[in-house]
Formats: sequence, C-alpha cells, structure tokens
Amino acid sequence: MANIKNVTELDFDQIKVNLKAYLSGQDKFADYDFDGSGMAVLLDILAYNTQYNALLAHANANEAFLDTAQMRANVVSHAKSLGYVPASAKSSEAKIDVTVVGIAGGPISATMPRGTVFSGLIGSKQFTFVTNESYTTSKNILNRYVFENVSVFEGEIETFTYRVNGQIPNQKFKIPTDKVDTSTLVVAVRDSVTSQVSEVYTFFNNILDVTSDSRVYFLQEGYGGEYEVYFGDGIIGRKPTTGQVVDIAYIKTNGAEANGASSFTTDATIAGLSGATAALSTGFIKTFSGADREDIDSIRFNAPKAFQSQNRAVTSIDYDAILKLEYDYIEDIAVWGGEVNDPPTYGKVFISIKPKTGDYLSNTTKSIINRFLSTKNVGSITTEIVNPDFTYITMNVFFKYDPNNTSRSKSQLEIAVKDAIINYNDVNLEKFDGVLRFSKLLKAIDNADKGILNSTVRLKMHKHVAPITGETRDYAIKFSSPIYQTSTTEQTITSSTFTYAGQGCELTDIASNTYPNRIVQIRNATTKAIINPAAGTITPTTGMVDLNQIKIDSVATLLIFVDPNSNDIAPKFNQLVSIEKDETPGVVVTGEEDTIATLGSVGASSYTTFSRHE
Repeated sequence: MANIKNVTELDFDQIKVNLKAYLSGQDKFADYDFDGSGMAVLLDILAYNTQYNALLAHANANEAFLDTAQMRANVVSHAKSLGYVPASAKSSEAKIDVTVVGIAGGPISATMPRGTVFSGLIGSKQFTFVTNESYTTSKNILNRYVFENVSVFEGEIETFTYRVNGQIPNQKFKIPTDKVDTSTLVVAVRDSVTSQVSEVYTFFNNILDVTSDSRVYFLQEGYGGEYEVYFGDGIIGRKPTTGQVVDIAYIKTNGAEANGASSFTTDATIAGLSGATAALSTGFIKTFSGADREDIDSIRFNAPKAFQSQNRAVTSIDYDAILKLEYDYIEDIAVWGGEVNDPPTYGKVFISIKPKTGDYLSNTTKSIINRFLSTKNVGSITTEIVNPDFTYITMNVFFKYDPNNTSRSKSQLEIAVKDAIINYNDVNLEKFDGVLRFSKLLKAIDNADKGILNSTVRLKMHKHVAPITGETRDYAIKFSSPIYQTSTTEQTITSSTFTYAGQGCELTDIASNTYPNRIVQIRNATTKAIINPAAGTITPTTGMVDLNQIKIDSVATLLIFVDPNSNDIAPKFNQLVSIEKDETPGVVVTGEEDTIATLGSVGASSYTTFSRHE
C-alpha cells in the first residue's frame, strides 16, 4: 500500500501528485483514470484544502516567533513580552525666538500659552508647529517681549477624555491615531467630570521607583496599531477609581516629513498683542529630530537589545539600545570606553551619533542626551558625545567593456558604473562599522553591466578643513586609515589651492629622516616654488597630518588629499567613510572599449592596460 509522501508539502501540484500516488495504491482505485474523470475535481478540492491547511500551519508557526513574525500586531506582542514599547512617530522640533512689540503702559511681563501655533515652511509646503508648554518673559527697555529658546513641535495638540470604569478589568484608554508623538503625552486624572483640579501622571520608567501610590501611567501599542494608556493595579502604581476622569493630551504629527523648516511665522495673539515675529534661535539652522513610527524590522532588532540592557548603561550594547529606544532621530551610533580612547581617558564613555537628518547633533541636543544618560550610568561614569569624523573618498575609475555584449553606449555604461558606486556607498558606508572593502567595490563595478570585463580604481582619502583665516595656528587632521608609506620622492599629499603669504599655494611633501614619517611643505600652486619648507609632518602609520603654526589668508574650505596605504579603508571610533559622490573631484569614471574582446588576437597589438598610478 502506498503512503502519502511529505505531509508538509506546500506546492499544489506536488500535493495532487502525492494524493494520486496514494489512491493508485489502493485496490478500489487501481484502474482509475484520475486525470480524465470526475475524480480529478475531487483531487483538486483535496489538494486545495491540504494546501490551505499547510500554509495556515506554516503561517501560524512563523507568527509565533519574533524573528519570523510578519504581522505588526504579532511582532509588537512578542516585543511586549520583552518589556519593549515600539517607538512612536516623533515631532520635528526647533528652538525659536519670538518677539512681541508691547504698548506704552502695558504689563511688565507677558505669557505665551501652551498650544500657541506657528507656521513653518519647507519650500512651498506649510507645516503647523505648536508650543507644548507655556513661556513667560519680561518687557525689555525697547518695550518688547522676547521669548528666547522656545521649543516648538510640528503637529496639532489633541485631547481625549475617558471615564474610569472599575467593572472593566485592566481598562485601557486608547489614543485613536497612529501619528501620536508619545514623548508629548500629558496624562492627568480628575475626580469627576466637573472637577477643575487634576493630578498629572508620569510615564512609568523604573519599577524600583514605583510604590502603590505612585502617579504613573503605562503605555503599550495595541493590536490595531494605536497606543493605549493604562494604570497601575494598586500595588505597582496607583489605581484610579470608578468615576474618575482621565484626560489624555498629545501632539499628532507628520513625523520626518516636517524636518528641514527654516522660517517661521505666527498669526497668534500673545498677551493680547498681535504681529509677533519668530526666528530660529542661535545655533539652530532648521527643524530636526522628526521621525516616523518604528517599523517591524526595527522592533525585531531593538526589542532583544533593550531587554538585554535592562534599562541601565554598562556595556556599549546597552548605550546603543537605550539611546535608540529613547531618541528616534539616531541613524547610527558608536560607543567606546575611555580606556581604549586615544589618548586614554578613564572613567568616561565616548559616544558618537550620526542623526538621520544632517551630519551632526546640535550642542543643545548633546546636552539633552547627556542629562538623560546621567540617570542610566553606573557609578561615577560620565559620558561625552563627540561629532562623527568623516573621511571622504575620491576615486578615478577605469573599466574595459565589450560593446558586443551590452546594449549600452560608453557614456551610459559610465553612468551605470557611477550609480553602482553610489549604491555601494549607500548600502555599505557612512556608518561606524562601514568598511570600504576594495574587492567588493570592484565586484559592484564589474556587475554594473554584463558588458564590463574588468575595472581598476585609484583611491584618495581627503578631509574638509575649515581654517581660521588670518590667524596663525596648528591644524591636526586625522584620516581613517594609514597613509601611503614611501621613502622616495613620490608625493603622498596634495590639496586644493589656498592663499598663504600673499600667494596661491598648495601642499606637498618630502621624505624625512625618520621613516616612514614625511615633511609637509607649502609651495606656489603655479610655479611649484617652495614657500614654507617645514609646514608640518605626516605620520603615515596613524593617518595623522599635522600643520604647525601656519596662517591661511583666505579659503572657504581646504581640501587635503592623501594616498591610502591600503585600498581597504576602515573607520575607528567616531570615524565614518564616505565616497565623495556629489562634489568635485568626486567620482570620475572612464570606460574604454576592449580591443581583444572585439578583435581577438588582432586587437592585442593595440591593447593597453590601466596604470596603477596617475
């Protein structure tokens, strides 16, 4: 008797074949034509039913685990068991200064209430920003009220009121939108609908600080994707009683869409006065920190790490998990202990953060993060946030191609190669563990089109240096990787042109008496005459270029180029590697027809190879 094979089969046709094989082995159906009779219809039904059940069983098994679940509700449920609350959307934020012209005999102080509305522009699109607290200031000698460093958040304030029903066990109070910024939540409890007095509850953060009478609220994402507020049970956190009223206020936001607003206006009346003007506060260029709701891939990645950190900062993974959970605008983060820093600084943890918008955090944002971490650090450990340090890569790319094996022209192939390089940068670089692996870069180039036969790349590292013009000072420039080591007359450093001693100059170098170190010189960019024979030193092994006591008279940004000692370029600590794809000199791509591929041995006589150096 035949048995049904592979009871976990998912393919419809194979299921049907298995059923036929089983029935053919039965004495009653030995002579049946299963394809040409009514039995075929029954087999189709059985196969469909079996396939549906198999798919359902597989789906149920997948949804039972955090790593394989695909439905957001199930991913969130698994994360909840680890004590993880998915990050909500985050309002784009800015600090602005608001000026209101007073009137003679007016009050000596004025108050800007919570909910004051401002308009921020990104291009031609207008976004609404609001204050989430009130501000008070005094009138100055110019008869003006100036509110400085006012925090405004993109979105609109919404408020919902619920009544506590003690008959409902574990009552939840739903926030009816998935665009809520939970960091702006204000939860208050009143004794009755008519009561004007309310108690503000704070977000539950640490069970060690909570008693049976603590005014705290808890937060979770519900099955439908909306967040839910709930309270303690009288043992962990105070439990509101039947008839009390819960007021929930929050900002409903558009998330990352509002990042980048740089001009603000308002039609609001402040202290009875209209005509207020608003401008970004000192140190702020545009709105920042807006983020969309955390997606399921991020939840799947962050939940175990947050559980592992247990809300304390001890290891580098703890800092990574805590900060990414608290601040949605972090794209990447690097953490290292002071004992491995250069130079060592014991008792300190260094953190470098690359935000999703822009390259650096503002000083104000750094202070906010440091204050937050002061509640998580262990013992006397302190934190210092340092800016990411970019090393840019410029490259000349050469490739040979067979025109008989591609439909693209030479210029189209060059564009395809540049696009492949940009994609390699976006996928692999501009992150703290982003190593430029030369062989994989070449593979990406060769795979840009089937007509490309081989490729060669000449790399240079470079830095953007903003000199203090007209001031004699030192400059220390550190590259991500060691610099090319040689004792010959080969030039390992170049630069863009800058004004020095009244002349247009550039950098060059010569060998020193201490190999592999080299001496940096300044020479006339046109005549190549040496103007300063000892302007600094190069220490190739550490990637350091030191310019000593030089005065640059004029240049917007000085570009300093060096040859890397290896074509594999790896960042350390706060360093990031990025291919300079937009600005000059950037990426220069040159294609050349392969004469051997097109002409065979006849073409060998005119075949040329690409040189390794310029």
